[in-house]
Amino acid sequence: MSEAKAGAVPELRFPEFRDAGPWEVKRLGDLLAQTPDYGVNAPAVPYSEDLPSYV
Repeated sequence: MSEAKAGAVPELRFPEFRDAGPWEVKRLGDLLAQTPDYGVNAPAVPYSEDLPSYV
């Protein structure tokens, strides 16, 4: 596979997108309906040595 280039225009597959203009770049956080409660950097439960650890 070739490396993605900045400003590269993807091949459009659907006719309704042919004259849609350039893509708008947005931050992922701006697209969320609400702030996530937990995830990669925040645990779902408080740390306990009694609970299993996983990555």
